[in-house]
Amino acid sequence: MGIEYKQGAQARIPVVLQKSTDGSALTGITYSGVTATIEYADGTTASVSPADGAHWVELSAGAFSGSGTYNLLIDAGSINKTGIILVIISVATASLFKIYAKIVANEEVDTYTAVIKQLGLSYDNTVMDSQVFDTNGNLTSARVRCYDNSTDAMAGGLTGLLYTFTIFATYDTAGRCTLYRQTGP
Repeated sequence: MGIEYKQGAQARIPVVLQKSTDGSALTGITYSGVTATIEYADGTTASVSPADGAHWVELSAGAFSGSGTYNLLIDAGSINKTGIILVIISVATASLFKIYAKIVANEEVDTYTAVIKQLGLSYDNTVMDSQVFDTNGNLTSARVRCYDNSTDAMAGGLTGLLYTFTIFATYDTAGRCTLYRQTGP
């Protein structure tokens, strides 16, 4: 299936270019002559053409010498969806190069996100507002916003806002909570 890359992390895609006329190796191609596109599994596309020499490197040492092998560096923002992607490389004098790659969930990112959500659920750097109470003074709904630091939480605005949760509760006639739901991202 090709190579696996982590979601949300930079990826170096190996590319082998051959002349469209005879299939021989195409060497000496600079980043300005390269067009690159990612096609995601959902049919959307993104341009990932190299912006500079750091994003397009010809491998020319040792076994790679004269082989037409390059590395295309794709920034983390373009590797943002899991699933199979198709990377299409186009150079004027070469055959169209296509490579399939698999983008897998970045477990480090997933773990960090889960920890941040748990901190919010444990009311670390949170603001509860928009409370609604029933006639007995019981909280029936509210908004809980989680921030990345205490300063932003104290300000209560959009700066540093990570997640917003909604609280909903119902009570029986004796005033006992019968349902408590907190939903969020």
